[in-house]
Amino acid sequence: MKFSVTLLILILTIQGYSQKSFILNGGNENINSSDENVSEVQPLYEFYYQSVGIVDKLINGKEYIPYYFRSKLKPLLNYGMTRTASIIIGGRIYNDLSLQYDTYLDELIYTDTTRIYKNIVYQIALNKDPIDGFNLYFGTDSLLFRNFSKSREKNFSLEEGFYEVVYNGMSKYIVRHKSAAIEKDGVEEYYYKPAGFVMIKDNYTRIRSTRGFLKLFGGKSEEIKKFMRNNGIKISKAEKNQIARVLHYYDNLKTP
Repeated sequence: MKFSVTLLILILTIQGYSQKSFILNGGNENINSSDENVSEVQPLYEFYYQSVGIVDKLINGKEYIPYYFRSKLKPLLNYGMTRTASIIIGGRIYNDLSLQYDTYLDELIYTDTTRIYKNIVYQIALNKDPIDGFNLYFGTDSLLFRNFSKSREKNFSLEEGFYEVVYNGMSKYIVRHKSAAIEKDGVEEYYYKPAGFVMIKDNYTRIRSTRGFLKLFGGKSEEIKKFMRNNGIKISKAEKNQIARVLHYYDNLKTP
């Protein structure tokens, strides 16, 4: 996979082309460039095509240009933290990748730090459509993301995009990792504002208050309320694993 993505990265930008980017087209040999630049691109393409053998048509995207250099608050999830990552495409998992998630643009960013072309390490904002999901591993915390859309999940009514799947039992719990841009002293700062959604029956509902959360459980709400009280779980301060614990308890109540 690294060879394939590297090939695409190298096709992406050719020095001396007035800083214009080539759009990655998943291995299509009809390179998107002007005639005067084909002579420079084609030998490069042919060289790496011979090295790789078959171009991976699943990985595609466009060059990612970081836009937050002046910002103290970055839009990248867990910015600066060490991580490992994997991506799932067409049911196949690719491990040991360098991935970052842009919470403002809802984009998955791939970087191949092992290969540099003309002293530049390129980043690619991967196209969402082929991606089933991706995983980010931060020490003891694993974040499992899936690509949600109406075409993938018939009754999905939320904004389409990447969501972390925290709990996936009979009931479900997903988190949308988002940031909002707010200008401060002439600089855009990206404030992290995640939103949690729970599905008890047919639709996802955002978690906003204890009262609204308990209402989701219908006739079991009193039992859930007691469980939360006994375990010191308060919705306003609850961590995601605590919400998952409540849903697991609820699912067990429903089991005959």
